[in-house]
Amino acid sequence: MPRLKSLLTGLALLLTACTNGSPGSAVNLDSGTIYWRYYDYDYTPIQDISFAGGSGELLTQALGDPFNLPQDQFDNAVTGAMYGAHFGPPTHFTTTPMGSFQRKFAVRLVFDSVYPMSINTICVAPPQQPPARTRPGNGSVSLSAAFCQEGRVLTYLEAGGSGYAGPNDPRFTAFIKNVTFNLFPPNNPNNPNFRNGQSDQCRRHMC
Repeated sequence: MPRLKSLLTGLALLLTACTNGSPGSAVNLDSGTIYWRYYDYDYTPIQDISFAGGSGELLTQALGDPFNLPQDQFDNAVTGAMYGAHFGPPTHFTTTPMGSFQRKFAVRLVFDSVYPMSINTICVAPPQQPPARTRPGNGSVSLSAAFCQEGRVLTYLEAGGSGYAGPNDPRFTAFIKNVTFNLFPPNNPNNPNFRNGQSDQCRRHMC
């Protein structure tokens, strides 16, 4: 009986972990908070990331630098943290992808934007960098992030955190990994046909 009780308790904890953080709810972690998430009805986890990163690379635009570092240094820290943190085939997130394969897909990460940025503008606004900081960052970060297909938002989230020592701070790395996983989740909660990562139906990429 004690063994059965332990199994039931473990199952309850597992179900809680799987159901917490439903779309639209905040996900609070020690590394930061995801305030809001959106998944397009047609987002298909396996197929979308496979098409987007079919060359092994996916264009990733990191706009802004909350730590006032050389942009390439910040970009490398962010894209390095993203690798292996998403659902789907291995994909290198990079600001300088080789070739032009599937450039209709991109990830856009907007940090501490001084420009109006929302789910309606993030995939279509010109990729402007905010003005350079005149002082070192204070360790606080706000982020709007999206997985885009030709100006269309497939997935989107808003997140933030504070107390980061820099882009290589383990808490900031964990924050970026969590953001990446939530941009490319294994299920689409808004469409029951795509809750197992893929669908046999005719998709918008191939029809």
